[in-house]
Amino acid sequence: MRYIITQHYTTEHQALFNLISPVNKAFALKNGFEYITDNTKRCPERQVWWEKIAWLQTLLSTLEDGTLVVWEDCDAINIGGDLKTALHPGYEYGSVHLRGGLNSSEIRDWYNSGVIFMLNTPDVRAFLKRVWDRNDPTDETSINKELASLKNTIGNSKSVCSLSVEWNSWRNNEHLTSTPFIKSWHGMKYEEKLIVIKAYIGNLKN
Repeated sequence: MRYIITQHYTTEHQALFNLISPVNKAFALKNGFEYITDNTKRCPERQVWWEKIAWLQTLLSTLEDGTLVVWEDCDAINIGGDLKTALHPGYEYGSVHLRGGLNSSEIRDWYNSGVIFMLNTPDVRAFLKRVWDRNDPTDETSINKELASLKNTIGNSKSVCSLSVEWNSWRNNEHLTSTPFIKSWHGMKYEEKLIVIKAYIGNLKN
């Protein structure tokens, strides 16, 4: 079985990718994963975040069925955990739910797509195709609409796997865990994100 961590970046995110890629590449190699990246712009007619879906469709079409693929946005860094065990048995697709309510402790019916664990199967490839065809204002909107419509049809008749916050820990949920495995900085302005992530990586090295 192959294990892959993948990230896609375009010119707009080159500086961010340059920061995080050495950390993620080292983590991948240490933990038995291939680290595959790409910077081809495949859908200039769409907003830049749709490059994720275009890339994942391209990548999965080249891989053996059953390959575990971990997608991470360019503001996500691997710092621990056994990624091979994140998906619950019988599931083919998983992400972390958004939190809300008092102390952001309540699970909201919305998956963050900054980190996605998926097995390369015909069902998952068909799912990504339907996400692409929806073409909502954001890829995450299309992902969540498609997940809501599945009604237990993906992953051996099970719905999407709701991962624990360790697998995508950012300011929305970071207070819920003391041991994040994938640290992210979703929802921050780009320039601010660069400063914060650079400092964080510096602390990792110390």
